[in-house]
Amino acid sequence: MPNSVDVFVCVTCKDVQEPVGRLFFEQLQQAVTERDHESRPKLHPVECMAVCKRPCTVAVSAADKWTYVIGDLASLSDAKELLAYVDSYAASEAGTPSLKERPPAIRKGTVARIPANPKS
Repeated sequence: MPNSVDVFVCVTCKDVQEPVGRLFFEQLQQAVTERDHESRPKLHPVECMAVCKRPCTVAVSAADKWTYVIGDLASLSDAKELLAYVDSYAASEAGTPSLKERPPAIRKGTVARIPANPKS
């Protein structure tokens, strides 16, 4: 991976009182450890990301790249799609993989993209 990718997962996300955020984080951890891939994103459990209407929400970020906020993730297949997206995100110079490189859950779930901090 050209530079390290951080994935922040809201572990307080709930869907009808089910703790989908914590469960998704655990599924994502398992999927990362099962990868026969040298590139593994750094996973970070975080408290509320204020996107409560779109559980579970994650943010994908890396130095000098756009940050993506993605919601509506909850299943193991979503976790695998997120990891496929992280690979194309990491390979992209600015963190902006083409739309066709984004799995369906990512295309549908993108809430926002935030520009990289300008260099001082």
